[in-house]
Amino acid sequence: MEPVKPRVLAVDDEASLRHVIRFTLECAGYSVAIAADGAEAWQMLQTGAFHCVVTDYQMPNMTGEELCRRMRQVDRLRSVPVVLLTGRAFDLDRDALVAEVGIREFLPKPFSPRALVAAVRSLLEVGTQPV
Repeated sequence: MEPVKPRVLAVDDEASLRHVIRFTLECAGYSVAIAADGAEAWQMLQTGAFHCVVTDYQMPNMTGEELCRRMRQVDRLRSVPVVLLTGRAFDLDRDALVAEVGIREFLPKPFSPRALVAAVRSLLEVGTQPV
């Protein structure tokens, strides 16, 4: 029996970035679902099991930060690791986002595909189970 691929939910309002994230992570051996904004991702999290979420910070309908805050209020989603992608890396209070929202990794845009894979891999090496 083939091992189950870790499932990643990739969230970004830019279609080209969703494609890059999906392609990069699938080539690295992950199963990837995509959402166009935080609201769509929130709906997917209600019914799907994911090992990790990779989300943009600034999106319409629900930001990446809002998505993470909602996740942390639900027992089943509280421990799902999050990688935050942002073009505003220097404007964010990273310490507050780690402490209050539980974001585990930050990648500034533009990001390298290798850095994305390394961030997801490092979060999943700790044995996170899908929820």
